[in-house]
Amino acid sequence: MRLTEPRVVFVRGSARSGTTLLSDIMNESPEIGILVEQPLGDLAYRMLDIFWFEKHRNEQRETIAARDKADGETHGEPHYDPIENPERMRFPRRYPMRDRFGRIVAAVVGASLEKTSPQIIGSKTPGHWNEHELRVVQEMFEDVRYVFIVRNPLETINSIVNRRNAARKGLDLWPDKPIAEAISRYREGVCLLYSCASTYPERTYVVRYDDLIGDTAKTLEDLGRFIGVELRDTSGLVRESRPAKIVLDGDERNAVRAALGDAVDSWGHKRLTGTASGIGCQLDDCIDVARCGVEYRFDAPVGERGILGSGWSGAQPKGVWSDAALSDVFFRVPRNGDYVVTIRLWASAGNRRRPVALRTSLAGDEREHTLRDGGGARLALGPLRLEAGRAHRLRFAFGELESEFERGKGLDLRRKGILLRRIRVDER
Repeated sequence: MRLTEPRVVFVRGSARSGTTLLSDIMNESPEIGILVEQPLGDLAYRMLDIFWFEKHRNEQRETIAARDKADGETHGEPHYDPIENPERMRFPRRYPMRDRFGRIVAAVVGASLEKTSPQIIGSKTPGHWNEHELRVVQEMFEDVRYVFIVRNPLETINSIVNRRNAARKGLDLWPDKPIAEAISRYREGVCLLYSCASTYPERTYVVRYDDLIGDTAKTLEDLGRFIGVELRDTSGLVRESRPAKIVLDGDERNAVRAALGDAVDSWGHKRLTGTASGIGCQLDDCIDVARCGVEYRFDAPVGERGILGSGWSGAQPKGVWSDAALSDVFFRVPRNGDYVVTIRLWASAGNRRRPVALRTSLAGDEREHTLRDGGGARLALGPLRLEAGRAHRLRFAFGELESEFERGKGLDLRRKGILLRRIRVDER
C-alpha cells in the first residue's frame, strides 16, 4: 500500500541551472526535506538490505508451518516459536519490515536534514535518473511530483565551463569535458523535462531561473501552491543578479550559438514558470536538429545523451539500456519533409520463450514489434511526414518486463527492454 504522506518532490534540471539554489530555498521550510546530490531513489535502494531479518523470519514461519501441518495429526500441538509473542506485547515490532519501508525512508531523510516529520521529502540531482531507483520511490509513495528549473543555455553552459576551468587549476572537482559534452547535457535536461511533461503533465512544474531571481516572492508563491507548502526566501539566498563573466573562448561560444542560438536569442520572451502542461513548444529550439544520414551513436565510451528523455540507464560501452515501461528520445528535422528513422538495437530477451514486446510511436505512427533471441535488430520507421522547427518524440513502450534479479538470473535490478545502439534520420 502506497503512502499518501509524506509527499515526494524531485528537483531536476541541467547542471548549473539553479537546482541547488531552488533546493536550498525549499529546505528553508521546516515542512520540506530535499536531499542534495543524494538521490532519494538511491537511498531507498541501498536500504533494501535492512529487511534481511524479516525475510529470515518469513522463511522460519514457513518451515514451522510446514512441520506443524505434517505433525499436527500426530501431536496435535504447534511447534514452539522462540521469537514471536505478538499477543502479549504492546509494541510487537522488533525489526524493520517492508510494510514500513516508506516511513523508514522518510524518517532517515528527516533525521539527515534535522527535520521533524517533514510533509515533503525528495532529492535534487541534475542529469538523468536511474529508473529502477525511481520505481522504488513510486511504489512507496502515492504523490510524486517533479520540479524542473531551466536557465538560458548560454548562461548555463558558461557556468559549466567556469567550473571546468576552475578544476583545471586545481580549485574545484568537475569533469574535464569538451564544450560538446556541456551542450549535450543541457539538451538532455530539456529532453527529460519534455518526457516528464508528456507522462506527468499535471505533476510536473517548471521554474524559469530568471523568474526566481527577478520576482522571487511571486515565483515561490506559485511553486508553493503546486507542492502544497508555503515557500519564502527567508534567509535571503536569492541575491541581486549581476552579469556573469563570460569564460567561454571564441570557439566554445560559437559552438553554443551554433547549437542553441535560437533559444539564447528568444529566452527573454519565454514564459515557462508554471505546470508543464502550459509550456507547449517553447523549448523546442533547445532540441537537437538531426543531421540527415549521420548516426546518433550510443555505443561509444560515453554515448550520445543529448536526445535522450527518460527511461534510459547510464552509458555502457555497447549502448544505453532502456529500463522503464516507457522510454523516449527527442529530435527535430532540418525542413518539412518525409523521413525514415532507422534504429539499431539489441533486445534483452534471453531466449525465444521471453520475447520483448515493443511498441514504437512517432508523429502519430504506432507500430508493434516482437524482438526475440536477445539478438540485434534493425527497425525502420517511415516514411513519415515531419515538420521542421518542432520537437518530435520517438517513444518506446514495452510490455511486461522483469529484471534479471526478478527472473533469478542475476543481481541487476533494471527492467531492461532494449539496448539502444544507433539512430539515424534520413530524408526521402
